[in-house]
Amino acid sequence: MKISYISNSSCPSQLPSSLQIVKTCEYLSKYGNKVFLILPNTAGFNDKISNFYDIKYRFKLIRLSKFKKFPIGLNYYLFSLISFFES
Repeated sequence: MKISYISNSSCPSQLPSSLQIVKTCEYLSKYGNKVFLILPNTAGFNDKISNFYDIKYRFKLIRLSKFKKFPIGLNYYLFSLISFFES
C-alpha cells in the first residue's frame, strides 16, 4: 500500500510533534507499506533524519523546495495541493 503523510512541521526538530510524525511513518513502513513523508523545506541543519530519530525502517522523505518557511493562510492550501500531486 502506498501512504503519503503530509505535514507542515519542521523535521528534524526537537519538538514532540515531529518525533510523533517520524515514528508514525516508521511504524507504517515496518509492515511493508511504501510511505512518503512530505514536508516543507524548513530544516535548519542537514542531519540525516534516520540518525536524528534512530529509525530502523526506511521511508521516503520529500521536501518541497518551494516552501522555505511554514505555510500559513493561502500558502497552506497551496502546500497541500502541491503535496497531493508530488506523492
